[in-house]
Amino acid sequence: MVVQVNDELELHLTALKLSIQNGDSIKVIYADYAPGRLIVNETDGESVLDASKVILTFDHYAYPKGNQTLDNLKVTFSSELFKQRYLIINFYVFSDKRYKHWYKMNDDQEFAVNLTYPNSGILVRKK
Repeated sequence: MVVQVNDELELHLTALKLSIQNGDSIKVIYADYAPGRLIVNETDGESVLDASKVILTFDHYAYPKGNQTLDNLKVTFSSELFKQRYLIINFYVFSDKRYKHWYKMNDDQEFAVNLTYPNSGILVRKK
């Protein structure tokens, strides 16, 4: 799994957690990340692969023009995506006006997410 924010590779994810859902139960797993690797213990790894739905959340810090910004980013997907040969998750944060113009679909949306894996679709830009 590779995570990008605004087309830039993330080397570390702060406050990374996975909320895994099976039926009515939800389990929260805290994880580590290195590019290309999601690091969880073996028992939790099995839980993630068996889940019906996974919600990945983390805090993203940026420093545009010397000012710190914090975005709480989140994506929901099927655990089947972890079984693919690769998974690239690209978040487009709308504090960058370029991505806001290209991908924002409604007023309360703060970011867009594009999931790339074998035979996946693409996120279409607005004109």
